[in-house]
Amino acid sequence: MSVFYNSIKINLILAFLSKVSSLIASFLFIPILLKGLGLESYGTWVTLSSIAAWLLFFDFGLGNSFKNIVAEGNKDKIIKAYSLAISLYLYVSLFLVCCFFVFILLNNSSIENQSAVILLYIPLCLLFPLSLFGFGIQGLRLVGINAIIDALRVFIWILLSVSYIYLVENKYLYILSLIFVLANIIPQMLQLIVFKIKCDFSLRINLVSPLAIIKEDSFKLAIRFFVIQMSSLVSFNLGNILIYNYFSSADVALYDVYNKVFLAGLSIFNMTIAVLWPEITKAYFNGDLKLCQNLYRKISFIAIIFSFGVLVVAFKFELLLEILTLNNLLVVDTNLLWSIAILTILQAVAYCGAVVLNATNELRLQMLVSITSIFLIYPIFLILLNLNFGVMSYTVATTCLVLFAAILYNVVVPKILKVSYVD
Repeated sequence: MSVFYNSIKINLILAFLSKVSSLIASFLFIPILLKGLGLESYGTWVTLSSIAAWLLFFDFGLGNSFKNIVAEGNKDKIIKAYSLAISLYLYVSLFLVCCFFVFILLNNSSIENQSAVILLYIPLCLLFPLSLFGFGIQGLRLVGINAIIDALRVFIWILLSVSYIYLVENKYLYILSLIFVLANIIPQMLQLIVFKIKCDFSLRINLVSPLAIIKEDSFKLAIRFFVIQMSSLVSFNLGNILIYNYFSSADVALYDVYNKVFLAGLSIFNMTIAVLWPEITKAYFNGDLKLCQNLYRKISFIAIIFSFGVLVVAFKFELLLEILTLNNLLVVDTNLLWSIAILTILQAVAYCGAVVLNATNELRLQMLVSITSIFLIYPIFLILLNLNFGVMSYTVATTCLVLFAAILYNVVVPKILKVSYVD
């Protein structure tokens, strides 16, 4: 057991140090990028780059399904799941490239923005299959190593972007797109290499037909993960786009800075989730419900500490803007600030229950909540917009849905972990 907990501690320490160092660098980079591009161009860029996060959700949940299967440690299952997942990733990659070419042909945006879109999304779509190996590394319970590689992505992006901003007089978004792509390629190649080295057996690609993929049980499980991921995408990655469409680039810039601060903290908390997810999976499928309960309590305790940290940041936010030298560029909107802070706390609470449901493949409840959230988020946003909630409409709408999920998941999880495990 001591070896088990030592493994968790090492992963947590590596993940925490990697995430904190990359976040500090990211915070220091915000004023540089904001001053270098200007408020309007910054708002446009963060909107474009936020859409890139959507690509990660087009694996139809097979990434998380693959992670769970790798964590179980069954060689035959891993080999089969690998061929299934990599085949789907390749098909999706080609499909997305075709879709973006159609989008470019039908879109009437400026030439610079079109160039930025093409140079950002086409390479990311083609390299989409490489994103599978990060899930594989997590499944191998090497979350700390994966976190170091992810931190490298941030440092490459910042180093090259800062060099471009300071060395070149005229700033173009399409150049930032190229830098962003390069910053993603290098870590993904490293993830591929690490996964191949750490896997105890050889994995070869046996291309599976789309029809055969659909018939597989693992694909059906993956679809459940996909629905949950889509809910997360719609709930938390739609903000920049809706604010950009209904307000202005300047409002997007304000919202993005606020959101980045609290999401930075949430991403540190998510390191705990990433480390303990495969551990819960392994314990559950070994029939060790007591260990699952202990891990769930640990996550809940960390969530309480994290929530206090969020409140401190919210109270001292003006000081943080001064440290980032953004106090002269951004005016503190107290209502928006606290709406994002409360949402962040509720997300952490919801994740406590959700990670157990994910790790144990108990996804039906989350699917129901996710589908409901996908359909309700936009109507609630419009209602709040008409009630003059302004930019805060999106965060309040999301908060309502997350509050419901947080309560429901954490009521259900203790009941699941009390049920006797049957192999």
